[in-house]
Amino acid sequence: MVTITVSGPAGSGKSTVAKLIAKEFGLTYYSVGSFFRQKASEAGLPIGEFMKTVSASLHNEADNFVKNLAKKGGVVIDARLSGYMAGDNADFKIFVTAPVEVRGKRISLRENIDENTAIKKMISRDKEDQIAYKEVYEINLNDLSVYDLVLNTEKFNIEEVQKLLETAIKLALKI
Repeated sequence: MVTITVSGPAGSGKSTVAKLIAKEFGLTYYSVGSFFRQKASEAGLPIGEFMKTVSASLHNEADNFVKNLAKKGGVVIDARLSGYMAGDNADFKIFVTAPVEVRGKRISLRENIDENTAIKKMISRDKEDQIAYKEVYEINLNDLSVYDLVLNTEKFNIEEVQKLLETAIKLALKI
């Protein structure tokens, strides 16, 4: 069974793309972000505040779940670190990105907030993630060498991104 990971920063399109890929290839979609949002909701905290308090054991729980999903296969895993966490168990690792302004605009539309506010929140989160992932995992988020494909989604609409990724996956995995 195939395992595909989709990673990238907020607003890059990773969740949208991961869901479309899962549907196209008949795979199960899993979002690590949803896991953490559920835990934040249970704790009665906004996700941003919750993530500042996440224990190493909760990170380990999510990471182990991703590793097990990847081993089992038949899944598309959507998470900022899915490419790292799935390791050699992933058949194809994708990283999607876009410039800050593009990501900010997407987030502002998604969350119905002012674009400048979205950009400030996004930049703050990106910095916090850089620090946290370096501290917890010793991962440099700027090191994209673990990915099989890195795609800037700025110049493409979602249908074009989907088509590009589906073609790349089919070629890479010979399916």
